[in-house]
Amino acid sequence: MACQSVWCSTCYTCPEFVQFHRSLPQDEGGFHWASAKDKGWHLCARDCDHLVTPFQCDLCMFCNLQGCNPGQHDELVMACIRQANLDACGGRETATVSSMLRAVQQTIKLLGHVGLSPPFPEPGPFPVADTFGYAMAIAMLLKSRQPGKYAAYQQFETVRKLHAGFSNVYMASVVGHDSLRLMGGTRLSSISAPAPPTRSGSSASPKAV
Repeated sequence: MACQSVWCSTCYTCPEFVQFHRSLPQDEGGFHWASAKDKGWHLCARDCDHLVTPFQCDLCMFCNLQGCNPGQHDELVMACIRQANLDACGGRETATVSSMLRAVQQTIKLLGHVGLSPPFPEPGPFPVADTFGYAMAIAMLLKSRQPGKYAAYQQFETVRKLHAGFSNVYMASVVGHDSLRLMGGTRLSSISAPAPPTRSGSSASPKAV
């Protein structure tokens, strides 16, 4: 059962007690040329992010993963869920989110003139399961916090290997194998392989590393 809670976008901010490395744009000499806008990337949510990114709050996502409410010892997991949510929302440019909002508002207004209801589907609730691939997103965020060979954090090319490992195991499993349709004896004539949960539309893979 969804918690039915509502978040204010500016209140939905990065976890305070857990730090994740954030890469900023830089030139070949290592000079950071990020604008003030770029420096605030992924630090908080934006109005109407939920229109372009599937969203479940920290509590609901924890319940999807563990089947119960979080305790005091689950603070790190909750922080990772928060960061993964912000990374997913931050995957779209602010201009894109604003454009989608205007399109939705115009659709509602136009249909209202002729007495029709908006055709948009309900945004939730989602199944009580990790359909977004958050377990792997959390693993990648935790990996990113480990010391690297040349820095105090792991590089993304190292962190992403966890995702590659999961994807290969998934496609070799009964779930991934059942998605393959083999027809005509040994000849492969049709393949329909759905993406693993970590390749879903929510794109929960972390961008903070």
